[in-house]
Parts: sequence; C-alpha cells; structure tokens
Amino acid sequence: MFFECTTVKSFAVALSETYASVFENIAVTQKNSQVADFQAIDSEATDSQAIEPPAYNSVAMENVNQVQKSTLSISETEALNTLASLRSGKQSRTSDNSIRKDKATTVNVIVDESKEELSKLPLHIQDAESALPFSNLTNIPAGYEGELNCVFITGSTGFLGIHVLAELLTAQKSVQAYCLVRAANQELGLQRILKQAEKFELTVDAARLTVICGDINKPQLGLSEQDWMLCCKDVQHIVHASAHVNHIEGYATFRDATRGMKEILRLASSEKIKLIHFISSTAACARKSGGRISLYEREDFIKDGGLVYGGYGQSKWVQETLLERAHEHGIPYAIYRFGELSGSSLTGLGQTDDMLHRLLQMKLAVGCKEKISNDVLDMLPVDFAAKLVVNTGKTPEAWNKVVHATHPNPYPLPYVYKCAQEQGLEFEAVSKSEYLSECSHYIRYTSSLNPVDGFVLECVFRDLDKSSKNISMVDGYFAVLFPFDQNKFKSSLKATGLIIPEWKSLLDLYFKRWNQESSGYMAKIRDYQQWRMLEKSLENNHENDQERNQERNQEGNSVAVSIPAPASQRVKKQKLKADSQIVKDVDDKNLVGEFSEE
Repeated sequence: MFFECTTVKSFAVALSETYASVFENIAVTQKNSQVADFQAIDSEATDSQAIEPPAYNSVAMENVNQVQKSTLSISETEALNTLASLRSGKQSRTSDNSIRKDKATTVNVIVDESKEELSKLPLHIQDAESALPFSNLTNIPAGYEGELNCVFITGSTGFLGIHVLAELLTAQKSVQAYCLVRAANQELGLQRILKQAEKFELTVDAARLTVICGDINKPQLGLSEQDWMLCCKDVQHIVHASAHVNHIEGYATFRDATRGMKEILRLASSEKIKLIHFISSTAACARKSGGRISLYEREDFIKDGGLVYGGYGQSKWVQETLLERAHEHGIPYAIYRFGELSGSSLTGLGQTDDMLHRLLQMKLAVGCKEKISNDVLDMLPVDFAAKLVVNTGKTPEAWNKVVHATHPNPYPLPYVYKCAQEQGLEFEAVSKSEYLSECSHYIRYTSSLNPVDGFVLECVFRDLDKSSKNISMVDGYFAVLFPFDQNKFKSSLKATGLIIPEWKSLLDLYFKRWNQESSGYMAKIRDYQQWRMLEKSLENNHENDQERNQERNQEGNSVAVSIPAPASQRVKKQKLKADSQIVKDVDDKNLVGEFSEE
C-alpha cells in the first residue's frame, strides 16, 4: 500500500522496534547530551494501480496534520524523558521495559489512526505529503550564488528544453550544460540533442555540452555513481523541463513525474544547495466544479489539491507542493506556469501537433465562424519562454516566485481569421449550432484518417452541445476564463528586460512557415476542405436523385429508380479517389500523448 513509510511511521518504528538500543547508544556515544535526529525513510509504493479514493476533505487533511504534529510532540518528549532516566540510573530494567512497551503501543495506535486518515485521501494528495529525500540542510553550503558555470537540464530533447539549452549556451558563453538524456551512451544521447536542434533550426555548441545518460524516473536519475557525484559537485542550477503532456489520462499515469521531482530535490540538496527552475503549467491551478473548468488562482501555491482538475494538472501540483516544502528547508526555486507555447518568433518553427494547434487547425479548416464569440488566442513564442528561464537565472530578485507565464494581452480570434483570409481562406459567419455541426464533420473526417486523433477531438468537444451551459476543455484553449495575477510575471519581464513580440508579425511569420510545408499545417487544412467540398457535392446530387425518383414515381413509373444518376456516380468516384490520396499523405500520429519532453 502506498505511503507505508512517512516521517511519523519511521519515528514510530524507531521507538517501538529498537527503543532501548537506540537510546542506550545515544547515551554512550553522544557526549554533548543531544538527541540524535531520526531520518525519515523515503520509500516508494510498489503497487502501481491507483484506486479511486473518496473525495478530498480539507477537514480530514487538517486532522491528519494535527495527528502528525501530536505524534511527533509525544515522541520527542518521551524520548528525552527516557534518555534522562537512562542516564540518571533511576529506572530499573524491569520498569524500563514496561514503559517502553506502553509508549510504543501508544505511538503505534496514533500512527495507525494517521495512516487510516491518509489512506482516505486521493493518491496525488498522499504523494504531495510524502517524505522529502533529505532531512537537515543546515550545514550544506549554497552553490547557486555567484557566477554561473554549470547547469543541469532535463528535457533537453523536448520542445521547450532544446530552446532553453540553445538560449543558455548562446547567452552565457562560460556555462557548461549537463543534459540528462535517456540513451545507451553519450554519443547516442548527443545525436538526439543535435537532431532536435536541427529540427528547429537552433545552434547548439556541442563543445560545452556534456551528455549525462540516465532516466528521470529512476533512483538518482539512473546515473552512475561517478556521474551522480560529478553533478552533485559541479551543478549550480537545475532546469527541470522534462514532461509528458496528456490532458486525458488520470494521475496514476504521471506518478513517475513525482518520483522524478524527488530525485531532482535529492540532487539539489547533495554536496551544495542548487537553484531549481521548474517548468510547470497553468494546469497546476485548473479547477473543475461540476462541468465548469476555471483557472483563476491568484496565490503562489494551491493548498487544496483536491480541487485541482485532471491527472496532468494534479501531477504538476504535487511537484510544486514538494518544491514548496523543500524551499522551507532552504532550496531556492523559480516556477514557471506556462500556458500554450507557439513557434519561435525568429524562425516560425514550432510544435503544430499539440492540442491547441490542432484545434486552431480545425477552426481554420471548417470555413465558418461563430457570429458571436469571445474566443482569443493565448500563447507565448517558445524562444521567448526560453529567454525567460535563462534570464531569470541571472536575476536573483526574480527567484522564489511562481510566475503565471501566459500572454498579458490575448489576441481576439477575429484578427486571427483576418490573417487567415489574407492566406486565401474564407469564413462564413454562422450560428453556434451550425458551427458545431461543421466541427462534427471535421471530427468525423479526422477519425476516418486516425481513430485516436478523432477520439481525442471528440472528448474535447463532448460538452459542447447547443444546450450545454458548461464550459468544457476546448474553452480553456480559446477563452479568457481566468484573471491570472500576472504582477510577478510583469515584474520578471521588467527585471530581465524581455519584451513579448507583437501579435500580427508573429501570425504572419507562422502562416508563412505553415504554407512552406507541402504536407504540413495549411496543406492538411486544404485537404479537408477538398474532402468536404466533394462530400457536399455528393450529398446535393443524392438529394437531386431522390427528387427525380419521386417525380418519376408520381408520373406513374412502375419501378422506382434507386441507382444514383451518372453525375452522382462521377462525384462519388472523385471523392473516393480524394479520400484515398488524403489517407496516403497523412502522418499517422498518436495524439493521446500529445508530446513528451524528455
């Protein structure tokens, strides 16, 4: 069962199982009469199945906290009293054993009650309250101050990670980057990084890049002992950008990320204290009440994790909570809650197969738009996001903050449609029901090419029937649902000297790049429009055939004509041929995972 060992559990075991020997050894070896610290054992669960627990109860969590506090208080007091008695020799061995038994029983009863309360909480809340991989950092020196010479990066083969790496090596000529890569050897790991850099037309100085072969999900990040000690001694800052993005799966899918954060904290607290840059998400403060999703969190850390919506968001919340707790021990941090990231403002190259870009692709493809809509486009260029991370590392006044890194001025979608019209696309203003009907055709078309992609789009639109008053997942991509407190983001921009690129120039650059790719973004839009046009022609001809049949029947024909007319047959053949060509040209990508940043 998960959460078998906590600080409370470890303390109880020390008292009940090795009670006498522990205190006797303390009395003999500690000349200064100080009681030794009991270090928690950080054990991980072996059962990977997540059982759906009852709804989170903040009152229950408070009771658990009180039980933990009272348990520790009782244990510490009794420990000191027992130690004093042993030293003074006033207790006999018989009475000593009796007292030990009674006290151990009391502590175990309290621990059992605490565990029972904890077992009722959702899995992600249990993980957030689990033991940290260190105890006392008082004597560990700070290694994050002064000139920056060495940075450890996870996710360097991911979309944002590779841009952070390129920006870091470009902006700070003296920095050496240690990149955690899942590879059999350094050569293969370097090839993965360089291939990703080439994909996005980035320059990476391989001479200042050291590949560290490992795995974020393994103990000590899967590093050899030699590499682990090297990183512990050399690294000053850690950029934790590794992520698996999926807005459909439950929290159990993301528990490896929680373990990965614990190993990052272990690294940050070993040999010297290191600053952690954590790439989080606005999903960490996404809430759902009934059918409504909202993002309006104004505080740095969300205390009530039971309200956080979705497995991915819960995973980010757990990692933020662990980082908050670690900061109480002296580990500095910078948390970036990014929203959607778009292509580079320099090259226009970006990730066009994530959910936002696929939904935008659908909006541009269906050839119509809602007459009344408040939809907006809210995304930051990936190179700007990378600059924010790198420049924050050079700006101590921007540390120990949670930054809501979303666009301060989202772009109204009518302006996006206007940019698309300049590229030859047309949009008819229709009612919401008509618009959703056209979207359903697009989803059906997508499903015929890739059932997984179609299923994901269907899930996103599930709540969007014309009678629904709920705000579904799709609205989170195109509507301003939250008045994020961006004061810290704006102050970070001011401190780092960064300016967000202007919208119109960005979109012009993106459309230019999308049009250059013969089988890319705009090509897929035109493929769908061709398919839909042929389908409409077939539907119209079929209706005409039915009308002719009815007319002939009315004229007294004995046999109704049910075979399509030649014109309809020709259109049908054209459509089947077009469908076949489209299927041949489309990449069969699995959208369920969206994308991973390793």
